[in-house]
Parts: sequence; structure tokens; C-alpha cells
Amino acid sequence: MAEYDGIVIGGGPNGLTVAAYMAKAGLKVLVVERRYEMGAACAQRESRTPGSCITRMPSTT
Repeated sequence: MAEYDGIVIGGGPNGLTVAAYMAKAGLKVLVVERRYEMGAACAQRESRTPGSCITRMPSTT
């Protein structure tokens, strides 16, 4: 069984940032994400029009 210094739950922008800082500091990090892609609110998905994508950005209101 693999051992990690830290486990980050959630592959959104904040989770990826903290995981990058931990890895840069020399720690062994595991990032766990429920979805099939990382990025959470900044991820893209295909629209109903073939070949185009919709970028979901968090609401600022």
C-alpha cells in the first residue's frame, strides 16, 4: 500500500494549488477528485454544438 505525506480531497483550483505547494516542498501528495477531470469550477464541458466548449467560471455575485 502506498504511503503519502498528504492527501488533498478535491481537484479544484484551491486543491491543485495546495497540492503543488506540498509537492514543491518535497512531500508525496495524492489528489483525489470525484469527477473524471481536474479543475472543478474552471473545467470545460462540451456544448450541444459539436466542436465548441463552455467554460464554467465561479459566480462573482
